[in-house]
Amino acid sequence: MTLLTIPKPLRERLGEEATDAFIDVIRSIDLEGKRDLATKSDLLQVKIELDSKIDKLDSKIDNVHSEFISKVDNVHSELNSKIDNVHSELKSKIDKLDGKIDNIHLELKSKIDKLDGKIDNIHLELNSKIDKSTTELNSKIDKVATELKSEIKLLHWMIGLMFAGVISLIMKAFFLL
Repeated sequence: MTLLTIPKPLRERLGEEATDAFIDVIRSIDLEGKRDLATKSDLLQVKIELDSKIDKLDSKIDNVHSEFISKVDNVHSELNSKIDNVHSELKSKIDKLDGKIDNIHLELKSKIDKLDGKIDNIHLELNSKIDKSTTELNSKIDKVATELKSEIKLLHWMIGLMFAGVISLIMKAFFLL
């Protein structure tokens, strides 16, 4: 608690009871002002919450990336499996269907090219979605930071007004007596 000293001439003029009451008024104004201020722990809690949200978003991005890699690996495995199956079938039919090998080979190349094109399209689409999500998240983070700065400025302004009010009350008390 802050130690308040009332000058002797004012104490003598007010009397002991009035001086004690005046000190109580100043202390209650001081307590009310402090009660409305954001504490260091309040700001730390907001920071912790923001850090937690950022970590969650990082985790989501990592999950999307992992899912993307897994899907690409699955498609790649499936393609490899299909290619291996077709290759073994072709080997068994080479002796019987020597004239059809070229046609089948061209057909398979076309299908593989189409699948590669689809894989490329999927890859581009997922990269675009990841970029969009990252941009949106950065925008939201910037917005929250701006709002916090605005609220802090408002608190500073309010503290200044309260301080000015206390000073004016003290000054009135001195000039009225």
